[in-house]
Amino acid sequence: MMFFREIAIEYEKRSRVLSKLNTADFQINENGHCFPKANPLADGPVSPNQLRDACEMLPELDIMVLRANFADLPHDSWKPPYNIAPSIPLIDEVDIPNPRHEVSTSDDLFHVYHCSTLRSGVSRHLSVDKVESPNSTD
Repeated sequence: MMFFREIAIEYEKRSRVLSKLNTADFQINENGHCFPKANPLADGPVSPNQLRDACEMLPELDIMVLRANFADLPHDSWKPPYNIAPSIPLIDEVDIPNPRHEVSTSDDLFHVYHCSTLRSGVSRHLSVDKVESPNSTD
């Protein structure tokens, strides 16, 4: 195994910022070796501000590909040629009231958000979302 200090520092910085998006890339168990989700009950970001904050805190970040669809943010969309499975199972906890209250809805599309656009403060669509097929030549 190789270790590079600069890569470890960058990994830790990005993990701290991106874990707040609550995507399936981060674990639910906070006692593991990797960063946990900021909200273990969430399935992706629930606010456009979460995306803007990530872009602001990581100036080298170019794009984010997410399943969350924020209609008030400009983005491109793509539908893969297969159905997208939920990223987390249903949580059935007796102690947690309404455990699915912060679950973003999936429309079977992947959404590409450009950080340069989000950093510039644009908060509404400039054009209609582009839904492409996987064989598109655009």
